[in-house]
Amino acid sequence: MKYFALLLLLTLFGSPLLTHATTGSVAQRLRGFIVLQVQQHGEAWYINPADGLRQYMRDGVAAYGLMRSVGLGITNADLANIPAVGRADEIKLKASVCQTNDLAERVKGYILLQVQAHGEAWYVEPVSCYRVYLKDGDEAYRIMQVLSLGISDADLATIPTAPDLTAATTSTLVESANNLVVAVGQTSSIIDQQKNVWTIVNGVVEKNGSLAGYSANVNQLAYVNQVVWQRNSSNLWWSWNGSSWSGGSGLPSPLVPVPAVVTPTPTPTLTPTSLSNPFSGNKPLYKEGWSNAQEQADDWRVSRSSDAAKMQYLADQPTAAWFGDWNDDIQADVDAYVDDAEAANNIPVLVAYNIPNRDCGDGYSAGGVSGASAYHDWIVDMANGIGNRQAIVIIEPDAVATDCFDDARGVMMSDAVSVLEAKPNVSSYIDAGHPNWTPAATMATRLTKAGIAKAQGFALNVSNFYTTESNIEFGNDISARVGGKHYVIDTGRNHNGWNGEWCNDQAAGIGLKPTTNTGVPLFDAGLWVKSAGGSDGNCHGGPDAGHWWAEYALDLYNQGTH
Repeated sequence: MKYFALLLLLTLFGSPLLTHATTGSVAQRLRGFIVLQVQQHGEAWYINPADGLRQYMRDGVAAYGLMRSVGLGITNADLANIPAVGRADEIKLKASVCQTNDLAERVKGYILLQVQAHGEAWYVEPVSCYRVYLKDGDEAYRIMQVLSLGISDADLATIPTAPDLTAATTSTLVESANNLVVAVGQTSSIIDQQKNVWTIVNGVVEKNGSLAGYSANVNQLAYVNQVVWQRNSSNLWWSWNGSSWSGGSGLPSPLVPVPAVVTPTPTPTLTPTSLSNPFSGNKPLYKEGWSNAQEQADDWRVSRSSDAAKMQYLADQPTAAWFGDWNDDIQADVDAYVDDAEAANNIPVLVAYNIPNRDCGDGYSAGGVSGASAYHDWIVDMANGIGNRQAIVIIEPDAVATDCFDDARGVMMSDAVSVLEAKPNVSSYIDAGHPNWTPAATMATRLTKAGIAKAQGFALNVSNFYTTESNIEFGNDISARVGGKHYVIDTGRNHNGWNGEWCNDQAAGIGLKPTTNTGVPLFDAGLWVKSAGGSDGNCHGGPDAGHWWAEYALDLYNQGTH
């Protein structure tokens, strides 16, 4: 993500910095710092060291754009004299060089822009005087988290507010040259005719900081005749048609191939957590008395006794109950389900699946309530159905990972977390997709908007096929970015891993039985969230999404682990 904002080209030697009269010693002491309002919701502000004014950073993308807009130009030679770290959290381990490095002391707290490169941005942390690279909005958000200081509302009020500089401007963006190629590991971007900024982030394509359709394992972008192209690890080129990628063909003419530069992914550093595991103790997971698998086992008991035994195995596994727009009385239905679980002294797992524009409105599972107000009321009814009893709630599969996630959806989901977590014995997990959908850094930013700070954690692999091991790696990466939150994994159909299909994968097999004893500190439980035998949609001859498909259930058993 590159926003070539207007560079504030100031000479680093000799030219005085413009100042603005600020009131109170707090403003003077905090110039160049990022501060968080500890009495609010952690709203972030950057205190511009040039004028002492505070500027609001509502999220990572806004922070990145703002920081670039107030940056100072610097030559490569001068920049090389300021020590750097690879990650923001490394700064806390460094001894300050402010007293021994005159240049670093003079620009501490500033954003520096490389005028002899592509305007790459660096933040000089004002205590250590080390610089850290502002690669994109995700890294800006991470810096906000790691290097910020808490501030009270009273102290913040003594610092004057700057005009809003976060509104993006495209006036300084210049369209990329024809036949430009950007490879993985390079810091440059592609800027199209409409001034959209295209980058590769963790193997997927981002447009203006948000995912551009579906992409995976992308190693090159190209700009040919005012069309943006991406190449994946299969050496297939796909062109952007305005809303999605099309093609899958050979090299776009007249482009000349350029070798990709592959940068190894750094091993994430886990953040210690103090969260408890709501599954700990002696309570087993709740298994409903009736299920499609149980009914199928009963139907086949005489005519297909061997297959009936396999269906019985599926029926014996605790499986989550899904609630959505098919429930005429959500409060009564939830109350009955949780009541049965409490009577059995079991832990019920529920799935809330009724967000507006569910499945982005055009998928196999399209639906949901009409709007934000209706969704709030529905969540309130669900929470009231649970009452003071124990329950696990997985919030909105696919809603955060999908392309139609936006701030409005984040607000709705954050509200849902607040409503559910207000109940004394509810533990909520926000769905976070799977390892091959949304990159961990992007997912962490979205989860933050969706209220992860208030939730028990997040859920992975719901209704999907990725192995438990790959989800643990992905989950640990996300957890390190969201304050050490815990996670659960849907293991119902993941024995054989992903085989290139998300809808009724014909090579899939059932995974390990549901368990609350994972042996991994952040991994709270392996659950069967999607029922084995529930269709993903009308593919491979399957019925509508969510409907029972006995023969597919049988295939899952035969190809799985027992």
